[in-house]
Amino acid sequence: MKIKTKLILALGFLFLLILALSGLAIRHVRQLADDTKNI
Repeated sequence: MKIKTKLILALGFLFLLILALSGLAIRHVRQLADDTKNI
C-alpha cells in the first residue's frame, strides 16, 4: 500500500471514531438532562 492510501484510511477511521464518540456523548448528555428533570 502507498503512504497516501494509508493516510486516507487512517484519517477516515479517526473521523468515524470521532463521530461515534460524539454520538455517545450526546446520548449521555440527553440522559443526564432527563434525569435532572425527574429530580
